[in-house]
Amino acid sequence: MDKGRGPARVLMAVGKMDRGGMESMLMNLYRCVDRQRLQFDFLCTKPGKADFDEEILSLGGRIFHTSLPKEAGTKKILSQMRRIMTEEGPFAAVHAHLLFFNGFVLLAAKQAGIGVRISHSHASGLLKYQSLKGKGYAALMRRLICKHATKLLACSKEAAVFLYGKRAASGGQVELFANAVNLDAFAPRLKAAQALRRQFGIGDDTLVIGQVGRLIPEKNHGYLLDLARLFQEHGTDCRFLIIGEGPLRDKLEQKSALYGLSHTVIFTGLREDVADLLQILDGFAMPSFMEGLPVALVEAQAAGLPCVVSQGISREADLGLSLVTFLPIDDGHKGEWLKALSACRKMPRPSPEAVYAAFCARGFEAKENVARLYSLYQLTPTNGGGCD
Repeated sequence: MDKGRGPARVLMAVGKMDRGGMESMLMNLYRCVDRQRLQFDFLCTKPGKADFDEEILSLGGRIFHTSLPKEAGTKKILSQMRRIMTEEGPFAAVHAHLLFFNGFVLLAAKQAGIGVRISHSHASGLLKYQSLKGKGYAALMRRLICKHATKLLACSKEAAVFLYGKRAASGGQVELFANAVNLDAFAPRLKAAQALRRQFGIGDDTLVIGQVGRLIPEKNHGYLLDLARLFQEHGTDCRFLIIGEGPLRDKLEQKSALYGLSHTVIFTGLREDVADLLQILDGFAMPSFMEGLPVALVEAQAAGLPCVVSQGISREADLGLSLVTFLPIDDGHKGEWLKALSACRKMPRPSPEAVYAAFCARGFEAKENVARLYSLYQLTPTNGGGCD
């Protein structure tokens, strides 16, 4: 590669580019940038091929892998990251999306002489950081991040506090960067929706509730199964679509079978047609224990769906379209969840114009957010940046 010509390149530090909220947000932005001016490359800390790899390569991006950090150790990982940053550049910026591991990424970027070093928080909490060991690791890495980052970003106020601490979050050191989506992808497609209903054997009068997300403890999918069981006991004709993959799938499928929900609950696995799947839902449910600002919830509102979510989700995720209801997730409030989800079918849907206006006003439209990237990476039209 001729390193003196072509677009400015930014190195995105991620685990791997599988289908997830943060990864989908990055791809939304990547598809919208002027790739003659700006290109994304990806530094991945997890092995193996990922869901978005082929698309990244087709768009002109490159993918670099390090060893798995837990196996390689700090010294080796820092050396590998420095080598990639030095030998595969020049990079206009390093943009890290690895939560507390951002500390090591940004230290390597500083040692590699990269001037723009961005840490980005996408979560408001994870269960593994609640232990004494986890809290100690978080405190150490938080210091590294705040020392070596030139810019701190977060998807929400809660995500800012989680990664950077209350002092940085409340002291004006953190900029909020919305988990933007491309609204064009969520335009209604009636034929596709009808075909999916037939595929899943869903009748016209069936109430359809869905959730999109990794099958991990923080997402609290077991609560959805409890709700599906209650709907079934009440004789409601309904289907629950659990869209996604993760380590808890076997356990959740076993619980679903134990509850006798094999006809009611559908585990779709990973899907490339999430935007179309949202079209067949009457309501979107997210009983998570903790979230940053979930892209899946933003996408549900882009599709105009009524959403019933836990109080563990940031209020910033409500885009002002009268679509989001926040409820507690203790056992005593399951009746309220049933009532709210049952009401989804009769709720009025916002117009596409209203959705577009709300998303743009709050910085959640990917095309509108691209201009911020050029500024964040300190690019100008003369060095590969700028925007149309």
